[in-house]
Amino acid sequence: MEVPEWNIDADHGSYGCNGWLSNPPTPQNGTPEPKNWRKLPRITNTSRVPFITINRSTGEVSCRPQYYTFGHSSKFVRPGAYRVKSSDTSAAKVDNVAFVNADGSLIVIVLNSDRSQSRVRIAWKSQGFDYILPPRSAVTFKWLDKPNANAQVWLTTGDQAKLLSREPDVHF
Repeated sequence: MEVPEWNIDADHGSYGCNGWLSNPPTPQNGTPEPKNWRKLPRITNTSRVPFITINRSTGEVSCRPQYYTFGHSSKFVRPGAYRVKSSDTSAAKVDNVAFVNADGSLIVIVLNSDRSQSRVRIAWKSQGFDYILPPRSAVTFKWLDKPNANAQVWLTTGDQAKLLSREPDVHF
């Protein structure tokens, strides 16, 4: 059984498969079995490495960094959410996408694919804060639509020092 993982193309509002988990488990070396691969449009997991590997001898489960990066959308963007317009940050080598969940919480996911840190400004209804994105990182901000809100911050870094790690809140 294959379980596709979906992501949002921030530029076009479309979605596509960017990874998979397999059952039976993937071999320890992480090399997928060819029969498990399907050709799907807009595949962005070009490494073709599974997000989770299970050691068949010991049953040990290993989660790769892609698993945690995927968690930025799957953990915070809830069923019934809708996408809202966000600013173009491509000049800063940063991608972003924003959503409003059915409960009214706001989610902004920011990806810094550059090898250097980048400064972003998160603004909402005449409030805002600045945040320094570590190199090669994904950051999710979550807050309630109310004045002077605190935003939760969740971070995954490319060096794997932080894997969907809860960071100190920031204040609007």
